[in-house]
Amino acid sequence: SGNGITINQNGAGKHEFIVANDSSTTNNGNTITGNQSGGLGSDKWFKVYMNGATGATVNVLQNNAITPDAASMNVQCAAGTCGTFSYTKN
Repeated sequence: SGNGITINQNGAGKHEFIVANDSSTTNNGNTITGNQSGGLGSDKWFKVYMNGATGATVNVLQNNAITPDAASMNVQCAAGTCGTFSYTKN
């Protein structure tokens, strides 16, 4: 509980991150911040699985002004316990 995770990925490569809270684990108050950016050929993917977590804060920014992204988001949590989520794709 109360973990802070920050992920920064940038440059011309392809970027992917996955944050998974095991379904048998119960925790709360975690904060996940992801920032993916880059130039030509820097497709981005991320998945966030919050199984059993409560009150999580998730903020993800995908920024690539040069070429279109291939991006996806998958957020799962127990009903009514998700917390705050923010996703911005530029």
